[in-house]
Order: sequence, then structure tokens, then C-alpha cells
Amino acid sequence: FVTGAQVFSQASLFALYPFLTRGTQQERGSAKKIYVALAIAGAIFWCGVAFFAEILINLVYGAQFVAAAPILRVLLFAVGVQWLAAYVTRWMIAMGRQSILPYAQAVGCAVNRISLAVLIPGMAGVGAAWATLLADAAVVIILGLVLLFSVQASRSQNEAATCPDL
Repeated sequence: FVTGAQVFSQASLFALYPFLTRGTQQERGSAKKIYVALAIAGAIFWCGVAFFAEILINLVYGAQFVAAAPILRVLLFAVGVQWLAAYVTRWMIAMGRQSILPYAQAVGCAVNRISLAVLIPGMAGVGAAWATLLADAAVVIILGLVLLFSVQASRSQNEAATCPDL
């Protein structure tokens, strides 16, 4: 379930990426709307799978794996965060701000390693799933902040360029 959601999100992001970089303003706007629509559809799917996790796991894998439902639920949230990270990453590349990406990933790796060391002893598989979610969230937060500041700086530069000197 998790891998299927990840593959779908990555495939759709790669398919739409050219419109963010080389498309007209209208095409970029349409691509952003499609991204949002896919994210909403994905969130509905992930919530449905999370709600029916025990039933789906029992049907697909058997009763012996139903105990994995809490892990699946946490990982489905991680997929949503990964989707957002992938979108922000493509947007940053399109803006020419890709230099921050390795640093954000390094922070995510550090958060993951620390979280694994802290959470696995007491929570086992669910702790590992939470570590994944925390690491992905750290990456999204860093990328989101950089993107926010980049957009604000770009707007400030555009306003300064259009303001006449007094």
C-alpha cells in the first residue's frame, strides 16, 4: 500500500515537472492545480487505507499481519509528507534553488538516525515508522522555509525593480 502510494506520487510529479520549468504561465498554473488535485485525491486514498487498515491487511496479507496496521497508518502519513517534499523539491529546482537540497536531506538523515535510536527500543516497528515520518517532516520544514524566504525575496526584488526612484 505504501509503495503504491509512493510510486503514484513520484510518477505524477515527474510527469508534471516539465510544465513547472518550461511551461507558459498558464501551463504552470494548471500544473500546480493538478498537483493540488492529486494531493487531495492521494490524501483521500491514504485516509481510506488508514481507516480500513486491518481489513485490507487481512484481505491482502492474512490475519497474521493485522498487527502491522499501526505501522501502516504512520507510514501513510509519511507518504503524504514525502509527496509534499517531492513537490517542494521540484518547485525549488524550477526556481534554481536546488543547492539547499543536499543539506535538507542531511538533516533528514540525522533526524532519522536519532529518532530510530530513541524510538525503536520502546516502540519497535511503530517507532521506526514514526522516525521515518519525523525525518521526512524535518526535510519538508527546511525546504518550506527556504522556499518561503526565496519567494519573499523574489517578490521584494520585483517590487524594488518596479518602484520608481524618488
